[in-house]
Amino acid sequence: MMEQPVLVNRYGKEVFETPTMDQMRKEHCMCLNCGHMKPSEAGHCEIASRFFEICKEHGTAFILTRCDSWLKKGENDASGTD
Repeated sequence: MMEQPVLVNRYGKEVFETPTMDQMRKEHCMCLNCGHMKPSEAGHCEIASRFFEICKEHGTAFILTRCDSWLKKGENDASGTD
């Protein structure tokens, strides 16, 4: 059976979340483990930026499990920057 969701505040909204899945999201989301994830910097991932805007607007959270632009943290991308 699914863990019972709890009411929390995210981005100024009261939303329900399942704590175990939220922890799993932080560990397994490709965005959060990607070398292109550079909030507030030039070259920050446009895909992650768009997802984040949706999350803020609706109080949601995504676990990204597939991406054509993923880069292992610490490795250089094709342009020679990481």
